[in-house]
Amino acid sequence: MEKDSAFFIFINDKIEIPFTADFNKLSVEAGTFNSPANGSLKKFINGIRTQRSDLENKSAALQQLSASAQTDSLLLINKKEVAEKEIGYKNYIIQFIDTTSDPVMALFALGYSQNIAPEKLEKSMNGLIKKFPNHMALTSIVAQYNQMIAQSKSKPHEGGMAPDINMPDTSGKAFALSMLKGKYVLVDFWASWCGPCRAENPNVVKAYNNFKDKNFTILGVSLDQDKKQWINAIQSDSLNWHHISDLKYWSSAAVSLYGFEGIPFNVLVDPTGKIIAMNLRGQALENKLQEVLK
Repeated sequence: MEKDSAFFIFINDKIEIPFTADFNKLSVEAGTFNSPANGSLKKFINGIRTQRSDLENKSAALQQLSASAQTDSLLLINKKEVAEKEIGYKNYIIQFIDTTSDPVMALFALGYSQNIAPEKLEKSMNGLIKKFPNHMALTSIVAQYNQMIAQSKSKPHEGGMAPDINMPDTSGKAFALSMLKGKYVLVDFWASWCGPCRAENPNVVKAYNNFKDKNFTILGVSLDQDKKQWINAIQSDSLNWHHISDLKYWSSAAVSLYGFEGIPFNVLVDPTGKIIAMNLRGQALENKLQEVLK
């Protein structure tokens, strides 16, 4: 967009825009939209800008702290503040959807909800249908969200219980995730043939060595087909924790159980068997373990 350009967003309901024009000066002075819907739109956009600005400022401050190698305690405080700002941003959108009296504004606000997990919007979706049962566009969008919510619930997710995995270990004996109940467990899906997995392994090894004495362990679940290559990779990368595989490549039961489409992939499970984080990589893995194992 050019520096001096502008664009307009307004709700096309009953709008009256008073204005005066001076054709000698080629100027126009316009009044304000007198529509309640457009007043609501303006309020929402201003609120979103404020929320987003606060979040971006906190995130930028955190990046500066990370770059300056500040203490872990200071970084954790700032990460908590960023997380709180992100929650506030999402809650602002959800609250607006829940309280708006205009179905078009509800649709507009839903456009800002891409980063909100569908299941977090379930109550809001049901509320919209009750408030605006005859609005065709909104009904269609809500139906799509409900489908995503149903699909999300059918897959393992944060806050849900981790499906048990029972496969042969490197010696051929059956070993299950449930046998590690009572510990924090990183279930790490990988394979010897997976370049990104092998590149990430040093970070996983570091995390294991740093936290193995704090009620933490790892369960490696491989999508290998060749047992020898699998075991060689374990030894070569010094992956000194439990390993299992049914040696079925992408036909592995692990894929259908956890619904992932690529590796490396992992889930962090708490001592009760609940998933508390997913897809932790590099420093994010280290930070999360520091948070839960402090």
